[in-house]
Amino acid sequence: MSGNTRNWLIIWGIILSAVLLWTGTWWWQQPRLPETYSADAVRGKVVDDGTGRPVASAIVIAVWELKAPYGLEGHTIAGHMHVAEVLTNNQGEYLVSGWGPRPRPENTFLEFNAPLIVVFKDGYDFFAAGNWREDRRYSEVQRSDQAGEIIRLKKFEGVLKERSDRIWRATISLESILNPNFGAGKCDWLNLPNFVLLLDKYNKEMATATMPNALIPGIKQLNPNNICGEFEGVVRPEGGPPTVVVDYM
Repeated sequence: MSGNTRNWLIIWGIILSAVLLWTGTWWWQQPRLPETYSADAVRGKVVDDGTGRPVASAIVIAVWELKAPYGLEGHTIAGHMHVAEVLTNNQGEYLVSGWGPRPRPENTFLEFNAPLIVVFKDGYDFFAAGNWREDRRYSEVQRSDQAGEIIRLKKFEGVLKERSDRIWRATISLESILNPNFGAGKCDWLNLPNFVLLLDKYNKEMATATMPNALIPGIKQLNPNNICGEFEGVVRPEGGPPTVVVDYM
């Protein structure tokens, strides 16, 4: 082996070693997904945007959605770590209880902006917001940007078509739960009894008014052939009012 060849081999060996060292250092410095996830409670208040008065019995939904990688930074819906629904009390206050720790399902991670908070009250426009202050996928304990915040709902009155359009837009925010092409078959919508009953009400009203209602799923659309069990039996036992656990402040 000539001297020049030996020198080039040494140079390339040094370069390769440096690249491997840099790659290894970069890799180990990357954040690691936690083995478990948990979430702090989310407390807040819902008020009328115009008057500032509390909005009672507003539906507050919190969703911690799971994603799974499928390559080239693409992610697909993999279910939900937790789904909760509560109602505001007479002071417009609500509390979504904390949960966990729970094992993180293999090959999944929380949506970077989880939890998604959706608030809906008939007669108002809906509110939807996720976390944008920081990416908390790599944090064991999840916190919501909406914790301690006042959510302002804007009044909205209109004909049935206009009102149904608003609730349809709210369903888009929750499509990982309500859309049959995504997660409806996993039955997590059973955790949203008040919202599902409201959807069913609009679905039937629009059908009675001979208006297109396919975009707003009713109970029959969400639960074909009772794949998720007898919904009415779960939500309205023995024909009574909805059984909903509401966490008051």
